[in-house]
Amino acid sequence: VLVVKKRWLEKILAGQKTWEIRGGPTAKRGWIHFAQSGSTGKLMGRARLVGCHRVSRSSFEQDYCHHCVDSWDDNPYKNKTTYAWVLEDAERFERPFDYEYKKGAVIFCGC
Repeated sequence: VLVVKKRWLEKILAGQKTWEIRGGPTAKRGWIHFAQSGSTGKLMGRARLVGCHRVSRSSFEQDYCHHCVDSWDDNPYKNKTTYAWVLEDAERFERPFDYEYKKGAVIFCGC
């Protein structure tokens, strides 16, 4: 389970956001589930994580259509190396599923 802020989760599940911007890389590939941050305890949808690559400051704004972040200054990872986690086939669940957050998880939460 990848926990994402509501603003971004809505765009991912609507197919409008195909890159999730993060401050580190991931080697994980395959289907991942999404939960909304704020301890909702619900899995809202899923997508296939198909790739990961570094995003440079110089290309960030021209890649807006993939990540939906307005500018480099709005990038929460602008002072670190920025990575795009590439998503495909996003879908919202008709009925969200309950999940139990495992304490100590930082990026991916097991359920």
